[in-house]
Amino acid sequence: MTKTFTVKKLIGIALILFPALSHAQSSNYFIELGGKHQRSKTNKSENVRISSEEEMQNTRIAPIFGFYLNNHLSLGVEYAHSNENRIRISDERMEDASKTESYDQSLSLNSFGIFSRLYVKKKSSKFNAFIQLKPAFIKSKNTYESRGATMGYEPTYTSSYYESKGTTKIDIYEVDLGLGASYKLFHGLAAQLNIPSVVTHGRLYYDLSDAKQSYTSILQSTFSNAYLSFNYQF
Repeated sequence: MTKTFTVKKLIGIALILFPALSHAQSSNYFIELGGKHQRSKTNKSENVRISSEEEMQNTRIAPIFGFYLNNHLSLGVEYAHSNENRIRISDERMEDASKTESYDQSLSLNSFGIFSRLYVKKKSSKFNAFIQLKPAFIKSKNTYESRGATMGYEPTYTSSYYESKGTTKIDIYEVDLGLGASYKLFHGLAAQLNIPSVVTHGRLYYDLSDAKQSYTSILQSTFSNAYLSFNYQF
C-alpha cells in the first residue's frame, strides 16, 4: 500500500505542474541536459604472487524540463538514468597451485523526480546559485556474476571451478537536498554545476522480500556525484 500510494502521489504532483505551465510566460520555460562519464582502471600487486586488476565505468544522463514561478523560484520534472559497470580480476600464484577469481557487477538506476529550486539572484543574472529539493522514485537493478578456478600441480594435477550469479531489484523513495551554480554563456544558455546529495533521506523496498530499510546521509559522496549540465531558457 505504501509503495502504490507514493508512486501515485509523485505522478499526481507531476500532472499538477502542467496546468500551471499554461499560466507561465513562454520566456519562463527551460530545458536542461546534464550528465557525466567516468572511467578508471587500477592495478595492484601485493607481492610477486598476488595481483589484482579493477576497471570501473560510470555513465549518467539527466534531462530536465521546468519553469520559473518568479525570479527566484522554479519547478520542474527530471528523469535520470545511470549505469555503473565494475570488473575485478585477481590472481594468486603459489608453489603448488594457482587461483584466479573474477567479479562482474552492473548497477542501473532509473529515477523520476520533481524538483524545486530557490535561486540566490534573479533568473536573468549572469552568475547564480541555488538550493534544490527533489523527491524522487528510483528503480534499481544490480546484476552480478562471480567466477573462480583453482588448479593444483603437486603431487598430482587437480582443478576446481565455481560460478555464481544473481540479480537484486530495489525500489527507492528518496528526498534529496542539493546545491548548484550557473554561469550564463549568452542569452538563454547557461552552463551549470550540480552538486546533489548534500543531504539525502530515503527508504528501500527489496523486490524478493518484505524487507525495508531507511537511510539518511549528509555529505556522503557529494562531490563525486557532481556533474555538469547546460540550461536553455526559452
